[in-house]
Amino acid sequence: MFNSKRVTLGIFWVAFCGWAMLSIAPSNARAGGPENVMLVVNADSPSSKLLANHYVDLRKIPSTNIVYLNGLPNKEITTLKVFKEQILEPVIAAIKTRGLEGHIDYIVYSSDFPTSVKVPEHLSALTKVFEEAGAKLQRKLYLPNASITTLTFFAAAVLKDDPGYMTLQSNSYYRRPASTLLSRPFIGKAQEAYQEAVDGITGDDDQALKKSEAILIALFKVNPRQLAVAYRLVQCYAKMGNNRKATEWLNRSVKLGWQYRDYTREDGLLTNIKDDPLWQGIVNRIPDEPFDFVPTLGFKNRYQYGPNSMLNALPGQGNRFFLSTTLGVTRNYGITEKQALDQLRRTVAADGTDPYGTFFFTETSDVRTRTRKPNFASAVKRLKAMGYDARVVKAKLPKDSRRVLGVTVGSAGFSWPASGSRFVPGAIADNLTSYGGRMHAQGQTKLTEFLAYGAAGASGTVTEPYALQAKFPHPMIHVHYAKGCTLAEAFYQSVHGPMQLLIVGDALCRPFGKVPGYGVSGIVPSTEVSGKIELQISPDADSIPIAGYQLFVDGQLVHVQPAAGPMAIDTTSMADGHHEVRIVAIANNLLESSASVVIPLQVNNNDHQVTLATAAKRFLNTDDIELTATSNLGDAIALVHNGRTIDQKMGREVTFNFNASLIGRGPVQLEAIAVSVDAVGEAQAEFQPVASKPLSFEIEGPISERKKYENPPKPKKPVVTKPK
Repeated sequence: MFNSKRVTLGIFWVAFCGWAMLSIAPSNARAGGPENVMLVVNADSPSSKLLANHYVDLRKIPSTNIVYLNGLPNKEITTLKVFKEQILEPVIAAIKTRGLEGHIDYIVYSSDFPTSVKVPEHLSALTKVFEEAGAKLQRKLYLPNASITTLTFFAAAVLKDDPGYMTLQSNSYYRRPASTLLSRPFIGKAQEAYQEAVDGITGDDDQALKKSEAILIALFKVNPRQLAVAYRLVQCYAKMGNNRKATEWLNRSVKLGWQYRDYTREDGLLTNIKDDPLWQGIVNRIPDEPFDFVPTLGFKNRYQYGPNSMLNALPGQGNRFFLSTTLGVTRNYGITEKQALDQLRRTVAADGTDPYGTFFFTETSDVRTRTRKPNFASAVKRLKAMGYDARVVKAKLPKDSRRVLGVTVGSAGFSWPASGSRFVPGAIADNLTSYGGRMHAQGQTKLTEFLAYGAAGASGTVTEPYALQAKFPHPMIHVHYAKGCTLAEAFYQSVHGPMQLLIVGDALCRPFGKVPGYGVSGIVPSTEVSGKIELQISPDADSIPIAGYQLFVDGQLVHVQPAAGPMAIDTTSMADGHHEVRIVAIANNLLESSASVVIPLQVNNNDHQVTLATAAKRFLNTDDIELTATSNLGDAIALVHNGRTIDQKMGREVTFNFNASLIGRGPVQLEAIAVSVDAVGEAQAEFQPVASKPLSFEIEGPISERKKYENPPKPKKPVVTKPK
């Protein structure tokens, strides 16, 4: 397959707590936008191509960030071998060969992928690990079926056949109780050194206190985002009576996420500095969050999430992940194509709307709600403190509410329309039950019931999970979301052991998000340029603080700068023809939310030209399409759709003929790319391919509006039980 960008970077593995996670080579890239998404499409599925075409158009996903896979099983359940060899490994290979390492944070599947994967090999391996440690594994808690989204989240462990991802505490991105924040930020020798420093701070030996300072400074130099170390330095300098340094480190701690005003005021190790006016002024400005959970954070694949869920940089001191969702399930007990498309349009339009309404937590006598009931109060308190309406209702579903911002329920069977309630666009809905994600079999209402009636995202387990909080989203999911996280960030910060959880929805949806405001001037989109050009970046007067700006060219990160102002682009290093430039601004906050400006360019330094034309702009899905392409260089012309070559012909004036079903229904763009080929027709890497302006048109065809199967409203017997 022709690929105009052939860059290979390294893949690194990081061991932590006995298992390894996939790490994309570190860079300055940040997560949260279409530049950070790898979209995976089932090339044999009309529904998968339909959703992908619309998602690419709605989210402006770069063509380099789209992978098409052929020959996938047409079933909801597959084997570990098939998943690894036919899905996960090709996706990871595409990230590497396309030079996207360092800024792909999300792997998102379109529809018609196996949603459940059999992993008996990994269960056997986990059993052996327990036996070697002198413990016994409760095998029924780890039934060997995992979801496609979770196996992708734990990509490295899966590829190395390391079963650690199956445990109930496997996700270190999970926002765990705050009691772990200051107690265990590291493992091994680093943790031993940290504990020695803590002992020195809490003791009465001045020499030990000085040693604590040295240890913590050394740890912070190699882990400059580890909040625990920064706050321990606050305590260390306060104990020394060094008000200035204690104040400096408190400021730094706040920037890293310290948000516990009352805890700071009551900290006995800070007694020496409590009367300092400057100190008091800073403490008064600390956010007043309860000391119950670690801070909400935005997600980056390049970050290592340590034992206390905060960020470490020292090798071996954390795990890296990929956030993963599937856009829709449109076969078996899923939703229709029309419902899936309506869902995508709603979720994209919801971004940044800051909707109003109510977050609901339902309480019944069912074990499904009782499992999460102890955590309702903390979530409700947080949401109300943020200015949102949140309430616990003693019913299976909220009744007749017209503005449901989010809902946490627990019911084996239900009918959302019968509740009389309506979701606000962008809402997350979650149900704790046994088979909400078991999309191939009858029994229990599926997670897609929420999506069909307006929710942006929902989750469900693909096999019997038992009523364990760790396997389902914590009620705090709505707090993370309301703070401005993306849908995928909110889900994965809320599930400690997500092995069996299938997450469906637009990973990037961010209705409560605040993104940078800025403008880019100095060039008119789609105009012809040559030589060196200079863009001018200007932040809006009312924008949230901006940490820096990134320049992407054709989907690849090529430049980062910390401040607004001029940004130079040397087009002489680029091939002639069409290119896509993106300027991405990153917010200077814990979420590091982003916003992007897309600028199409037509480079002409050498008069190399390629054109692509057609007589029509609309086709039926059954039509044969004819396109003509001409160029003034190269040996052949490739026809490319979403980064994949669908045809290639020798010559500089060629005609392409193909059936519209090959690229699928929906809005599409095609490019003609002039290439130089060797004797067997393979593109030569040393030749700079030249691309035509994209040709946009619409492929029309019937959209399914009727489900293949209907879900029963309620099973005869509830399945979820508490384990003994």
